[in-house]
Amino acid sequence: MPEEHLAVRGLVHHVDLTVIDLDRSSPFYETVLGFLGYRLVRRDASGVDWDLSALHGYCSLGIKPARTLRPHDRYGAGLHHLA
Repeated sequence: MPEEHLAVRGLVHHVDLTVIDLDRSSPFYETVLGFLGYRLVRRDASGVDWDLSALHGYCSLGIKPARTLRPHDRYGAGLHHLA
């Protein structure tokens, strides 16, 4: 395996969360993620994204509005996906 692939092994590329109320949730994530060194890179009706630069790339965390309140639905409130 090439050396550059070993350097990034195990890093989180991005996390997407769904929230019930984007406008109410955004300030919380902005405060916490800003404290951790993330910077806001996108905010629109479809969601909000923050990026954290790293030596071998970046990690992105995004929130988007939930489409349903049904449990075990990746578009319901909670974790959308982790990559």
